[in-house]
Parts: sequence; structure tokens; C-alpha cells
Amino acid sequence: MQVFLAGLLLVLGGALAAPAQEVPYSAVVMDLTGKAAVTRHGESRPLETGTVLFPGDLVETAADAFLTVYYPQSGEEEKWPGGLKFTVGKLQSDHRRPEVKCRNLKVVLPSMEAPPGGMKIRGAPSPKEAPQPSR
Repeated sequence: MQVFLAGLLLVLGGALAAPAQEVPYSAVVMDLTGKAAVTRHGESRPLETGTVLFPGDLVETAADAFLTVYYPQSGEEEKWPGGLKFTVGKLQSDHRRPEVKCRNLKVVLPSMEAPPGGMKIRGAPSPKEAPQPSR
């Protein structure tokens, strides 16, 4: 039992002390309606929800498809309509077209000003500045 606990502490301690590492992929397919394909190193295969995409991958959507791609390092979410092609970049797709709807979903970590268990929303007044309800 002591050996198990010592091993567990060693593993957890190493994981907690390890610096954050970059993920080897750029994006993840979050939603897909219809058909789409990815070409990587000259080999094409169908896309599915959950597929990871790498820089340089070429994605092509069928005319009736709709694809949502999320870039975790930048927080960019892109919604691609059908009939378009794009190349996956490191932080966003290369050559985004006007038809593509984009928004940034980067999460702001809890701050000391946030209530316990809550998050401070960017641009929101601090608790000291927030209007208090009248009684």
C-alpha cells in the first residue's frame, strides 16, 4: 500500500510540476452536418466529429455540409458553410472567407475578484463597482 501511495504521489507530483505543453494538433472538429473530407500528406479521408486537424491539412466540405472547427490554443471557433475548402493553420484556418462565422471562446480564468466558484467576465464591473440592489 505504501509503495502504491508513493508511486501515485510521484506521478501526480510530476504532472503538477510539469510545464504546460503545446498540443501537436491545431484544431478539433466540433460539429459536422453533411459530408466533409480532410487531405493529409496526399491521403484523403472522411471527417467526423472529434477528428483532430493538423497544420497544413486541407479540408473540403460538400455543398450541403456545415462544419464547426475549434482551435484550442487561440480559442477561435469557425463555422464553415458547405462547398468551401480551407487549409488548417496553427491558430486559425488560412484564407478564411467572409461566409465563415468566427468567434473567440478563450476562457478567462477565475480571478481573486470573482465570487467563490465563479468567474469574472471580461469587461464586467468588479464587485466593488457593481450596482447594489436597493432594498
